[in-house]
Amino acid sequence: MHSIGSAHAEVRSRRRETSLASTTDRILLINGYDAEPTVYVNQALSIMGPAIAKAMARPKPVPEADPAWTNYTGTYEWKHVENQIMIVDGELIMISPEAATPWESRVRLAPAGPQTFKMVGGGSDGELLKFEVDQTGKATRFATGSYYRIRKQ
Repeated sequence: MHSIGSAHAEVRSRRRETSLASTTDRILLINGYDAEPTVYVNQALSIMGPAIAKAMARPKPVPEADPAWTNYTGTYEWKHVENQIMIVDGELIMISPEAATPWESRVRLAPAGPQTFKMVGGGSDGELLKFEVDQTGKATRFATGSYYRIRKQ
């Protein structure tokens, strides 16, 4: 017959042998008199909790982008500095391809009026960006703060 201490060592040994990819069920038996069960429970929840929450979460609906936003998408430039306007997951966003982390430094453009968007995120958070359009409705440039960019493509 095994003591609690040796059973605990055997569980730890088997845990090393078995990868999580092959199984996720575990049984841990400890003696509550000379151990702290809450330590093990808290550790298990801290490891598995986020995965369980993610698996149980309802998928978020992807918002639908306004079809008129395609008139704003493209590359804009001034003095060799580029910005790209694109639609991603139903949102109009702006990235700077030359940035150290273009995706992480992206700016979301929230509608704020006709051809006008409020910049959310980045160094210009809260500022307005206004597109100028031609007679067909296609953007030719945008202006924000003290600078502007001309549509390249």
